[in-house]
Amino acid sequence: MKLVHIDLSRQVDFSLSSNYMLVIENSREFYRLSQQLYGQVNGEDGDFVLSERDILSIPNHCLFVYDYFGDFLGGRKSSNAINNKIVDILKENDFIEDFAKLNTLIIEINDKIIEKLDYNVNSLEGLEYENFVKMLQYKVIKSNTLTEDLLTYIQLNTTKSLSVVIFVGLSCVLSRDEIATFLKELNYKQLYVLLIEPYKKYVLPNCETIIIDEDLCVI
Repeated sequence: MKLVHIDLSRQVDFSLSSNYMLVIENSREFYRLSQQLYGQVNGEDGDFVLSERDILSIPNHCLFVYDYFGDFLGGRKSSNAINNKIVDILKENDFIEDFAKLNTLIIEINDKIIEKLDYNVNSLEGLEYENFVKMLQYKVIKSNTLTEDLLTYIQLNTTKSLSVVIFVGLSCVLSRDEIATFLKELNYKQLYVLLIEPYKKYVLPNCETIIIDEDLCVI
């Protein structure tokens, strides 16, 4: 699998290494390329191309991680992922009788409420699995370490097609040993990793490095 860009003379070739560090020392170029790849992961047009014999969909095969301070485990993407997993659990198990009892009680309560209203209203006739999950507002509890939370986030967003996880500025929030261990865990999950950094802070094992210097020369 390769990730290429028209302005990069070197390719990110994951057949040579499961991990790559793209160091972009020029600030404007750092922002331009990072923003473009972020946009493409989210379905926008751009000049990055992901391929493996054929051209692959970047939104389907890549996950972009950059906000280490926000509530990424409680964001909409993570919430949708955990809700979908819980709905799958409900569908895979026999909750029909339980939901029948629950909906009977809901209908009884609803009828009593409507009787006391002076105007006509519409409401759900009962709870489907999706409504039930949204009502309970499931949220993933944060751990004590960023790496554990990142692993949970990646697990939540792992699909059959996910191949590459892209991190921006990971060396700013994790030590060399933490990143090295983290990369091993992701590789064990058969995921490739691209680290985008403003400068080369660490020399990491089993990680190829591509540098774009201040003069935009690719090393």
